[in-house]
Amino acid sequence: MKRPDYIICAPLQWTFSSNGVLALVRLARSIEKTGRRAYMCTYRHVNGVEAAIGIDFDTYAPKNEGEQQFVGTIRRVAQEFGITMLKDFSQQHVDDCIVVYPEALLTNPLNAKRVVRYFLNREGIVSGRKVNVGPDDFILAHSRVMHPDPHHVCYFAELNPLFHNRGTHPAEHRQLDISYIGKGSVYGITDPVPETVVITRTWPETKQELAILLRNCRFFFTADACSNLNTEALACGAIPAFRDTGPWTNEDIDSFEPAPFPRLYEGVQAGDDFFAEFEKERLGYLERLQRLIDGWDDSVAQMADKADVHFALRPHTAPAPRDTAPASAAGRVTA
Repeated sequence: MKRPDYIICAPLQWTFSSNGVLALVRLARSIEKTGRRAYMCTYRHVNGVEAAIGIDFDTYAPKNEGEQQFVGTIRRVAQEFGITMLKDFSQQHVDDCIVVYPEALLTNPLNAKRVVRYFLNREGIVSGRKVNVGPDDFILAHSRVMHPDPHHVCYFAELNPLFHNRGTHPAEHRQLDISYIGKGSVYGITDPVPETVVITRTWPETKQELAILLRNCRFFFTADACSNLNTEALACGAIPAFRDTGPWTNEDIDSFEPAPFPRLYEGVQAGDDFFAEFEKERLGYLERLQRLIDGWDDSVAQMADKADVHFALRPHTAPAPRDTAPASAAGRVTA
């Protein structure tokens, strides 16, 4: 019996700036290594309704500058990461596939029968709203910190090789300190630490420039406790200093799969041998992280096998109509 293919919905326009979106792209590629097809589609909100964008990005002719930029970004993502964009949006094709939605997609815009909900963040952290999880949905989680009772955990630990500390000075001999606010602005932190270089989601413009800064950074003052930038700073030899944890507790931060995460935070005592001890913790964390990176493909294959069993035990009935849009519309737009 042929195993079902996958459709993965993701806001692909953010692939180059969001680690969560990158995780969905990598998920597609790893699923294909199991011998299945994995199609990707992107989505947007139309009058408050989540809608998959049902166009052929290879042939679509943009109507204005905004569309040209959007379509160009999707084409670049498809080319650089080797993903296959969804072209057959027929309900029959959707029904034949398993559809993956990130937790940021609250509903079921493709009206799929077999749904995997990938919790890359905790429910409601971003939107303040609950995910409309169906009784037969398969729960996939980035970490058990993100969902307390998933069917499977796929911890996305990819670290860009640009972020390393080879050929650099140890942290105690560096002079540069950096501030990063990120999602901390949502939790009330808006001002950087005085006498630090401030980086944002848009500056530096390239990963190469960011890596150079981080390889010269001593203390990385972060107001965003759940950002991959913290790991990138650590990989470059900097010492993350958490100004606030927002909705996360220190226990949460030390419960992610490669944890504990080496860092400074309020209440931590730094002794005379702080830098040497921190370096040991840093190297230990990066070793644990590398094991997760190496095991990513196997973890995805295990997830696909578990999902097969999960959906085989459940009737493939159509999902109940949603309150946010008519079921017949299937939450799709064509342009």
